[in-house]
Amino acid sequence: MDEPTSSLTLRESEKLFEIVEELRHSGISVIYISHSLEEVLKIAERITILRDGERVGDLGAKDTHHDEIVRLMVGREFSTWFPKRLGKPGEVVLEVKSLVVPGSSFGVSFQARRGEILGFAGLVGSGRTELMRTIFGIDAPLGGLMKFEGSVFRPRTPRDAIRRGIYLAPEDRKLHGLVPAMEVDKNISLPDIGNYRPRWILQRKIERRVATEQVSKLAVKTPSIRQRVVNLSGGNQQKVVLGKWLAMQPRLLILDEPTRGIDIGAKAEIYRHIATLADSGITVLMISSEMEEILGMSDRLIVFHERRITGEIPREEATEEKVLRLMTGKEHAA
Repeated sequence: MDEPTSSLTLRESEKLFEIVEELRHSGISVIYISHSLEEVLKIAERITILRDGERVGDLGAKDTHHDEIVRLMVGREFSTWFPKRLGKPGEVVLEVKSLVVPGSSFGVSFQARRGEILGFAGLVGSGRTELMRTIFGIDAPLGGLMKFEGSVFRPRTPRDAIRRGIYLAPEDRKLHGLVPAMEVDKNISLPDIGNYRPRWILQRKIERRVATEQVSKLAVKTPSIRQRVVNLSGGNQQKVVLGKWLAMQPRLLILDEPTRGIDIGAKAEIYRHIATLADSGITVLMISSEMEEILGMSDRLIVFHERRITGEIPREEATEEKVLRLMTGKEHAA
């Protein structure tokens, strides 16, 4: 089973674990591949760890722990994963007041500051992605108000959001974030193609220069900018998604599950890039279903449960237990 829970809800994942256990008891061997170490520790009896195509460890699941597995996978301690922030959040950039998104009857309100990484935690289907789609202009709000950089913001289409410097790296990068059959340079230039073709003639030289700059800046591992994106690893595909928006100098960047399906080493690289963006003054709205990621990267957390905001927690007060209680509706912050 290769990443079997990547698109499953929490309840569906639990059902899968029950099936795996039934298979084991019936004498069927299961090889389970997952980036979720919590899953591996929960269901595995023996864990084989690979790094750069080589086996670096064989551990009994009962005799090891999360941080030891991470150390073997990436060659360094887990505590060094998340970069230290150099800057501090500034003035309010985005203000959302009583915004009602499609599929919900509840209004949500929050503020995001310049240079802030604002994390959004919640279970699958809690309403986080729907909120981001509305901010980006994919879906029209049913009520409420948004302001961006002091003026009313009513995007009718993603083009309106893009014109204001608001960009979205979607949850499913292959389906909504990239054209996998196209080359790296074409994917990077695609959302800003108008600036590459003065007088309706595409300037390949400019396209190649910009793509080369982004590939270098993000350390994309590719034979060339003419490589088709489908041939890149998941981590490098995600870097291409970031590169196409960074080339357009974002003011606010929405990241929906930015490290889903990416190996641990590539995750650490993505984290460094996100922190660098925030330190440069870009506001980052980040959705993540991984507890370590959302706690380690966010300056502040907003927690969703059943399409409502159940809590807003500053980084220094955020704990796994507190976030989980808010995510599951067992607690509601005042």
